[in-house]
Amino acid sequence: SQLIQNLVAYPRGDSRAIADLPRPLDLVVNTTPAGMWPDEGCPIAPEALEGAGFVFDCVYNPAVTPLLRAAKALGIPCENGLSMLVGQAAAAQEAWGIGDFSRSEACLTAARAELCLHRLYTARKKDNLVLTGFMGSGKTTVARLLAARLGFAFLDTDAEIEKRAGQTVATLFAAEGEEAFRARETELLRGLADKRGLVIAAGGGMPMREENREILRRMGCVLFLDTPFAVCETRAGNGAKRPLWDGNVRTLYDDRRPVYEAHCHGKIPGGGSLTDCIEEILLSV
Repeated sequence: SQLIQNLVAYPRGDSRAIADLPRPLDLVVNTTPAGMWPDEGCPIAPEALEGAGFVFDCVYNPAVTPLLRAAKALGIPCENGLSMLVGQAAAAQEAWGIGDFSRSEACLTAARAELCLHRLYTARKKDNLVLTGFMGSGKTTVARLLAARLGFAFLDTDAEIEKRAGQTVATLFAAEGEEAFRARETELLRGLADKRGLVIAAGGGMPMREENREILRRMGCVLFLDTPFAVCETRAGNGAKRPLWDGNVRTLYDDRRPVYEAHCHGKIPGGGSLTDCIEEILLSV
């Protein structure tokens, strides 16, 4: 109680109240609304967290609060309050005999999805996330992991076209040509226009067509996964399954990159770890 009295006696972010505590701290818990969206405040000076064993923030919106951001920067394990929120709801349901309310991961995923959709629509007036970028940039892998993290549905446009056509992208290119394939992409996007809660991995050439760009920007928050060519090249291997991966692929990369950059709501570095990439996306939206 004395610690709490000391903490509230100082302005937010002032670390004098914990200056005399033994270090490192075992556990830091934020029970204030500081950092709840749209507030960007941090309840404690970041340097006061150094050496802490764990940081728990009762705030759950945004998923990564300023406090958790500071903890992550210091390599400290941390968690937000969404699990606690859902647990409280479950306990209340059971206490009042309203019915079963599972504490399963599915409930957490659903709550996470609704929170993200709310923030995405409030901030961007969008209901979906769209990842664009060159072949091998990591769109499919990042989109799949991000969808699982947010509780959104995952959709890879190339895979969806293959499923509907019953043929691979390479086969479609060989049989119909690139323009016909772009038309298939446009047809697919038109059918997705009223969907919500999707993380979409867009085909590398999809934004090259103006109508496709317009649909993508209308239906979702478009994030360009900006991955260096050398990384794309390593990930693509010999490019056997990619019909446009040939001796001119570097020129194609250089031609497409400005288009991706000009027609997105945000640019995400794609050459680092998957964890860093996903955290960057969460912070950006």
